[in-house]
Amino acid sequence: MALIDNVGKYKMLDTEISKAFQAGIEETQDDMQMLYVDVPSGNKQTAYNFFEHTPGFRELGYDEPKVMRNLSRNEYVITNKHFEDTIRINEDDFEDDNFGMYPMQAKQIGELAKKIKSERTGALLNGAFSTTTTYDGSAWCANSHTLGVSTINNLMTDALDADAFEAAYNMLLGLTVQPDIESKARKLNGRKKLALVVPPELELTARKIVEVKTLSTGGENIYAKLNVEIVVNDYDDSSGKYWFLMNIGGAVKPIFWQNRKSPVLRSNVGTPNDIERMLRSGIIYTVDVRGEALPTHPWLIVGSNGTT
Repeated sequence: MALIDNVGKYKMLDTEISKAFQAGIEETQDDMQMLYVDVPSGNKQTAYNFFEHTPGFRELGYDEPKVMRNLSRNEYVITNKHFEDTIRINEDDFEDDNFGMYPMQAKQIGELAKKIKSERTGALLNGAFSTTTTYDGSAWCANSHTLGVSTINNLMTDALDADAFEAAYNMLLGLTVQPDIESKARKLNGRKKLALVVPPELELTARKIVEVKTLSTGGENIYAKLNVEIVVNDYDDSSGKYWFLMNIGGAVKPIFWQNRKSPVLRSNVGTPNDIERMLRSGIIYTVDVRGEALPTHPWLIVGSNGTT
């Protein structure tokens, strides 16, 4: 086959695969996006020492020195992970115009690339009571977080029902911090937008609690008046036990997606002259993503492991 024919065929194939990949990204819904915000990462690792900053103003008297808080900092460093997926088009398929399966694969890769952030967010939640730790070295949901001169408890053990939801709501909105011994304690969370994050097994329970306006007894459901979104964690591995209430309405979200490299489709064909050579080993399309999800301030979340 003449080089010019292969070049034309490759351009058509490249266009179809690129369009399919982009469609996979654009048409895929990232259901957990409201829980995190993207932050840039310029290296293999990123440090987040500012999480230990204690929020809160204090009145400063005339000629009074400022109080330097958080002089002792923990080194909270997150390492980016590398994810990839690859399509190989062999010489026979190229010569026989057998391309139908490849755009479909490219679209699926686009869909999966869009979901990596949610998948890693789900992994964070799965470790919230054990392996997912915050700046102070404690599990994300624990009864021993340190902030200022305060200790914060954002851990529950109740199975999800209306009473447990109310307890989590009151706990989240009741979390306080005393920045230093000269300051008064202040509340950390206002009545902002909240997210009730549940596994698929608890989705109907969650919707009955915060979405149904009229109770089965005929009375009004006061929880339906709250600004609470239901988020289903499809990556839950707790057998349907773990659930969380998060403050997602503030300047900082409960989760960061540390973005080192966004998904981009690349081919190993650089110039038309590459095509003949690449056909022998296969034309390659590959997608790489680098980044990682991490918890931010523990006071933005209350979590229950559902053991009682």
